Amino acid sequence: MVTGTSREPASSSRRLQGPRAEAAALLTTRVRERFGDVACAVLLYGSVFRDGLDVEDGLFDVLVVVDGYRAAYGGWTGPLSNRLLPPNVFYLECSLGEQTVRAKYAVVSRRQLDRYTSRTCLQSYFWGRLAQPVIVTWTRDQQVEQDIRSALDQATLTFAKAAASLMTGEFDAATLWERGLSASYRTEFRPESSSRARALTERDLEHYEAASRAAAEALGWSIREPDDDVLFTPPPRTLGHLRGRAAWWLRRVQGRTLHVLRLIKATRTFRGGVDYLLWKIERHSGVKMEVSDRVRRYPLIFGWGMLWRLRRKGGFR
Repeated sequence: MVTGTSREPASSSRRLQGPRAEAAALLTTRVRERFGDVACAVLLYGSVFRDGLDVEDGLFDVLVVVDGYRAAYGGWTGPLSNRLLPPNVFYLECSLGEQTVRAKYAVVSRRQLDRYTSRTCLQSYFWGRLAQPVIVTWTRDQQVEQDIRSALDQATLTFAKAAASLMTGEFDAATLWERGLSASYRTEFRPESSSRARALTERDLEHYEAASRAAAEALGWSIREPDDDVLFTPPPRTLGHLRGRAAWWLRRVQGRTLHVLRLIKATRTFRGGVDYLLWKIERHSGVKMEVSDRVRRYPLIFGWGMLWRLRRKGGFR
């Protein structure tokens, strides 16, 4: 069952219609079956949801919130890696009629979700994603729903405060989020073009305007509404601008280091990732390649030759 409340932008209902709504419900069911009673919430976010892509044109991003890692995985390697470097990310592929639904689902505990969306958290991995449009497709009970909503609201406040440190003078919501998203992207190795942040902001401007006003009221910013504009000004703070810029520099160093470590970790958890990559390249370039099971099992060691051959054939630039 897909649920929606005021936390989602009004355009969410339009994006989750027809096959996309069915795909979201199917993915929610599958990850709930995977984690059983340990799962307490499922969230949908990312490019397929935001951009309204067809089911087979991309990879759904799903966040599964669990009570604890030991109960979710058993053993010790899964819980340890998820606790030290959240989240653990897995690949999921399932059939929806004649269509194939592909997703990557990330796992985080309720405790770490609270921690990594708080304003004391330097790295932007969680709050940078969850401040953007998100839809909660399932929660176990009302208390969990309230906790998830609180974490999402906190992610918005954390993002807004961090992004405001990049601004000078008055600014509107579009400028705040465009600069904040651009800065957040630079904390990871991502393929987005320089215009991506602007496109995202324009597409969900209603969401970002509402989020900016809510953040401004919570953070004590002044709000001025000349004509049809809404302008914000944070209260002045001694050396606050310099500290904010320094924090973004630290996020970039820290974030890119953690991004590499997460990619290395994902080679052990993202089962089927090589096949998804080959499918994606073939779909967009027409270049098809067969690989050995050895490459599928150890892509970090044996995948470099595959990438070189794909590049030579024109699979990517």
